[in-house]
Amino acid sequence: MRTPTIIPLLLLAFTMNAQVQVDKPVVLTGAQPADRRVEGIPAPTSDDQAMNAEGLQLAAYAYAEITGQPDLWSAQVQPVPDSLPAGSLLLLKAAFTNTGPVELSINGGPLAPVTKNGVAPLDSADVLAGEVVVLVHDGQRFQLTGPASRAPRNCPPGTVTVNGQYCMELQKRALSDFDLAALACGMAGGRMCTWGEWHYACRNATALGLTDIVGDWEWTNNTANGDGLVRIVGGSSCWGHNTSPAWDVQPRNYRCCFDR
Repeated sequence: MRTPTIIPLLLLAFTMNAQVQVDKPVVLTGAQPADRRVEGIPAPTSDDQAMNAEGLQLAAYAYAEITGQPDLWSAQVQPVPDSLPAGSLLLLKAAFTNTGPVELSINGGPLAPVTKNGVAPLDSADVLAGEVVVLVHDGQRFQLTGPASRAPRNCPPGTVTVNGQYCMELQKRALSDFDLAALACGMAGGRMCTWGEWHYACRNATALGLTDIVGDWEWTNNTANGDGLVRIVGGSSCWGHNTSPAWDVQPRNYRCCFDR
């Protein structure tokens, strides 16, 4: 006789308070699947509340649109997490195409770098405007796990797009020793052009706008079948080539190339 009295009281308490707390497993024993379900769980507003099936399916808790600047991202996720421990996953839609290394702030928190391949900073156009990217927080940074754009990078100022693989400087650089030339290209974010790259660009020099491409020997980064020898090009034509010791006392012109 006690059971009919207790059940209505429990139901009444649940209805009035809209919550129930139990310290034991809850086992649903209805005869039909429709009788064994919990309904009415709303979307969570804090990270310690239960997630309903819709929230899990839509992954709305991990999705946000990026605002801010192309390389200084900001995003607001709901529910607001107390912190972002290692393993936190985010789905972010980019509003910009990045132009270089990126930092991200979640819900006004501190900026942290966005990296790829572990700790490598992003290159320009790694993330395109309108693209949804997957980020995982490792405790220190947001690692880009996919997708990373395969769009070629823009060519730096003073260079021309030779093809989808590389850019070349429009003007040759001043006379320099080989080692100093290689160092200068590296410091500019590029490298010495290969013999093949130089030759291909030379044959299309007019269309590309390259100046003074022939008439002076230029360094390349190709060896010349001998210890310490370097291939030099352009002495008389696009097909002109010779060898020179890398430690040659005679400085030469050169051009830097940049991967796209």
